[in-house]
Amino acid sequence: MEGVKEIFRNKKSAFYTVTLVIIGLFGAFLRINAYLMNPSMWCDEVSLALNVDKNVFLPPLLNNQSAPFLFLILAKICSLFSWSNFSFRFIPFISGLISIPVFYIFAKNWIKSRLGLILAFFIFCINFRLIYFSREFKPYATDVLIFMLAIICYFKIDFRKINLKTCVLSGTAYALLPLLSFPSLFVLPVCYLFTFFQDGIKNFKKNIKTGVCFMAAGIIFLPVYYFTVLLKYSTNEYLLDFWRKGFVTFKTILPAFLDVLDFFQEPSFANLFLIAAVITGFVICLKQNKKTCLFLICVLAFIILASFLHKYPIRERLVLFLYPVFLVFVFKIFDIKMFKARIKNILFAVILFILSFGFDIKTTLNADFDEKLYCMEAINGLLNVLKHEHKSGEYIFPLPWSDVAFLHYNKTYKFPEKDIVIFKENHSKDYTKPFWGIPKGKYWLIFTIRPDNYYRHVSLQEWLERDFKVIKIYQDHSSRMYYAEKIR
Repeated sequence: MEGVKEIFRNKKSAFYTVTLVIIGLFGAFLRINAYLMNPSMWCDEVSLALNVDKNVFLPPLLNNQSAPFLFLILAKICSLFSWSNFSFRFIPFISGLISIPVFYIFAKNWIKSRLGLILAFFIFCINFRLIYFSREFKPYATDVLIFMLAIICYFKIDFRKINLKTCVLSGTAYALLPLLSFPSLFVLPVCYLFTFFQDGIKNFKKNIKTGVCFMAAGIIFLPVYYFTVLLKYSTNEYLLDFWRKGFVTFKTILPAFLDVLDFFQEPSFANLFLIAAVITGFVICLKQNKKTCLFLICVLAFIILASFLHKYPIRERLVLFLYPVFLVFVFKIFDIKMFKARIKNILFAVILFILSFGFDIKTTLNADFDEKLYCMEAINGLLNVLKHEHKSGEYIFPLPWSDVAFLHYNKTYKFPEKDIVIFKENHSKDYTKPFWGIPKGKYWLIFTIRPDNYYRHVSLQEWLERDFKVIKIYQDHSSRMYYAEKIR
């Protein structure tokens, strides 16, 4: 209590603390609001949920999905309470909420300016991508949280004082992090290196015992984890093809960097001032040569190396966990001392902030509240209609790429099995095959994704005009349902 009273005795500290609390609460509100929107889970989410339903927790996962073992186990536990969107999305949601105070603790290691910290915290709290993935059943919001926690906790360990038993236990906890988040694998080698060289190269011998104890569990566990889990993901042809552009070369590393910045800033895009701020902050970190700055740079080096070796793509949501690092680099500009007068340095940093972010804040906040941007597919609305309109004997035919979502939600709706038609050769490259050999009668044709995305060779309209008489069309966001009679 005395500490709290002391803060509020000092007007500047009180203003700083209250400002942080208000921003943090606003960030929590945005995440709660997105979570409560509760749109239907889209194809990627239900494809991952199918693994939870079938108790598949290790690769190869069904539907070419990838997710850490413990993330799926936690999702399974949540699904036991309720088979609902809220249950599946609960872990990402909680991760998003906890990330708010954790980011502030994380950023304090690098950004010393209070104004810089406030602005970085604000941008983190309102970022559309962070909010979006805190309500999607995928591990990306959890990756952000675990990445920050792994770095924060490492800096809290005093290897000069802890005993060897504690060192081994700490190392074991770190070695097991990849079970919850894949990107923690980029933090681990840097932790090991810094443990051996914590006092510089000259004192390397003195730290060998500590380093070996901290690394012991990793020496045993990580090779096993690589051959049983990671190798199966890194050789999955579908995943390799899907993320191929993220495997950088010397020629493509700059475009990849710009694509990532654009992804971070959606719905806006990275402008020249923002790019300049990131590069400037990176250079400042290099020049400072502090342990914390070198740590971040080494982590980035391992990520780039993994991409060069075709082990981990530098693409979009797969590197969302780097967003806190991106903000650290940008807001290092508030620690710059270009001018003798402090006010000039602050003014320079504020102007660069406004040019980098200021004109996009309104767009970002509009996106944070735009329900359409959170709803990629809307099968629930269509199934509610179907529940009231469907008559016994009428076929329910979810088309390929829509069948997984239908089967997931049918655990709730429980449509008669005799009326459900599922195309067995799922995701066939022949886009006319789903209509081969199905009997005449009345059909409910369900598309949960835009037909043009997956049915390019023969248009949906051609199919319907050739084989069906359309009676009624139902539309909900990008999802569509046709009530039609097969006449051929």
